[in-house]
Amino acid sequence: MQLLNCPLTIFTSQKRFNDRSADDMKCGDLDEYTLKNRYHLGQISNYIDWASYKPSYDHPATRQTPAVSKEKAVSILFDELRGTSWVYSFRGPYKGLIVDMFNHMQNKNGVDFSDIRLNQAYKELIESERSESSVLAGMKFVLD
Repeated sequence: MQLLNCPLTIFTSQKRFNDRSADDMKCGDLDEYTLKNRYHLGQISNYIDWASYKPSYDHPATRQTPAVSKEKAVSILFDELRGTSWVYSFRGPYKGLIVDMFNHMQNKNGVDFSDIRLNQAYKELIESERSESSVLAGMKFVLD
């Protein structure tokens, strides 16, 4: 067996990790028309329209309701996101992880998210994957 030159790069992602200047890391780079028509993000909330900051349903009782501030709309959307996502992590070792992630997204202004539960989840996923195209299989192939 040959000696390995360390450090050894086994694989890399297509884009640099946490590259804040990457085109897919920019906020506000898509306009309303594109989001609604290309990505079909019309009504995403039961409470508020993300584009107008008014109630999400057009009904005579809500037509005169004034728009809320952008900050209030964001708060409403995150509250709804947390509420509807809770079912995906309400028990087990990752209890509350998704809610912690959403809290971080809302309040940390782009700071990297790190949590030992997320690291453990990815570790278990990588180690349990048995297909020939798995990350672990790729690493073993390179090292053998």
